[in-house]
Amino acid sequence: MSARTARLTALARVARLTGARRRQWDARVAMVVAAIETDGNGSAARTGLGGLASELERGGVRETWLALAVLGGALPGSELVVRVRRRLELDGGWAAINEILAARAKIRHQGTVEVSLAHHLALIDVSGLVDGSIRLVGRGAAIATVRQWSQRPEARLVVWTSRGDNLRPITAAEAAHLDVDAPVGRADEILVPWQSSYLLAGIVDDPDRADRAIALGVYSGNGGGTLGFGLDPVLNAEDEAYYNGPRRYAWHLAVARSLPRLVAGSTRAGLEYQGWKRMLPAVGLDGPDIRVVAFPLRELRSSPDWAAATDTAWIHLIG
Repeated sequence: MSARTARLTALARVARLTGARRRQWDARVAMVVAAIETDGNGSAARTGLGGLASELERGGVRETWLALAVLGGALPGSELVVRVRRRLELDGGWAAINEILAARAKIRHQGTVEVSLAHHLALIDVSGLVDGSIRLVGRGAAIATVRQWSQRPEARLVVWTSRGDNLRPITAAEAAHLDVDAPVGRADEILVPWQSSYLLAGIVDDPDRADRAIALGVYSGNGGGTLGFGLDPVLNAEDEAYYNGPRRYAWHLAVARSLPRLVAGSTRAGLEYQGWKRMLPAVGLDGPDIRVVAFPLRELRSSPDWAAATDTAWIHLIG
């Protein structure tokens, strides 16, 4: 597809958007261009679709990821990021916009969500912690750690949407369940991290969510990492049907290996994760930087030693 054909096709697709959908699209384009602008002070930057095409061409894969997340209305999976990036490199920014529009057309809930950029924040994923039906190693320790972390001004607690394609703020009911005094939001608001940190305190064991979390870790340019309290779900997979179903713990480990850092909550857990990490070069991955923070699991979680451990873990994960 020539650059001129790609431009005319994209403009025609956008022209078919009417009313609220067109206003939403224009607002999101302006949001993305402002976020990824590479001209410095912005005085010479182009606006609208022309500006978006230019910024995508000058940017890298993280800018492509951001455009997909905001304009597409869903955090992208790895295959989609790679496909759009290849289209961009072969045929330019307008062709990439066409790919983004095509991905957006498949999202039926486009008109029902509000996108916000989480800029210079720490998004703490507590998925699984607010759901008592999900088994998680170190659940109590993770919740106690989140309670400490949530007091930091840059912290925002999030979970995956029911569709599993976006991160949203926790609701007031979920904050009450975790017994945290933290900022809350609406179920129809989605947060896209940009120049921020993504901290996985809970669990991501659903294949679709895991794929999106992996793409976030690999392509988005955001920092962060995960807590880990051992590999018992892997070691006991054959004995316990819960760990051997469709939502396998291996999906969670696939997310963990894609994030920059991992904090092991005990010396034993650290040995397990180090052994797991030694397997990753066989599939061409380095894996996360692992740090052992020995949480005082037998002490009261309001003790000074517990607070010190959570602070140490935070410093390592944020970098």
